[in-house]
Amino acid sequence: MELEPGLTNYIKGIKYLKRDNPEYVAYYDFILNNSKEKKRGPLTEEAEKELQNLGKYPIKECYRNAQTLSICNKDIKYIEGWVEPTDIPIPIEHAWNEYKGKIIDVTLKQRNATDFSIWDVSELRKELAERTHEDATYLGVEIPTIYVAKSVLKLKMHTTLLPHFFFNCIVPKKRNELVPEECGDMKNYKF
Repeated sequence: MELEPGLTNYIKGIKYLKRDNPEYVAYYDFILNNSKEKKRGPLTEEAEKELQNLGKYPIKECYRNAQTLSICNKDIKYIEGWVEPTDIPIPIEHAWNEYKGKIIDVTLKQRNATDFSIWDVSELRKELAERTHEDATYLGVEIPTIYVAKSVLKLKMHTTLLPHFFFNCIVPKKRNELVPEECGDMKNYKF
């Protein structure tokens, strides 16, 4: 099976490799049906102003950063999936946020992936002028903030939630079983 480059085709390839396991096939079908590839673009001036005081977020802690940001800001959505940065030639499991339809990624460094310093959003304007990662491609599924918050409290840690969300919320919904309250509103998902 030969695929074209891109995150969607990467997920199709994983699904193909797992084709003998119906649970994995259903999981990757859910991702493909509920996500689309997006490019990271520059923030609008309005969004920059509204996001000035987000705080400091360490790199290499995408789940913690994105979960915290969505829990603390009701207008910011939590997204989990894969990113393909311009300077790293392979897809990476990742978490980020969306605000007013724009990708907010406080974890992916704006300049050098080997710079392990902490940065904050007030530096964003300077960073965007240097290197924006606008060509980074994202593919992910929104997870309701209520599910994120309750999962972090239950697990007592920040970790990937997409598989948990699928098996705890989507699978019961597909089976017409009782869906836990923390799964939030399920009407926007394609099954």
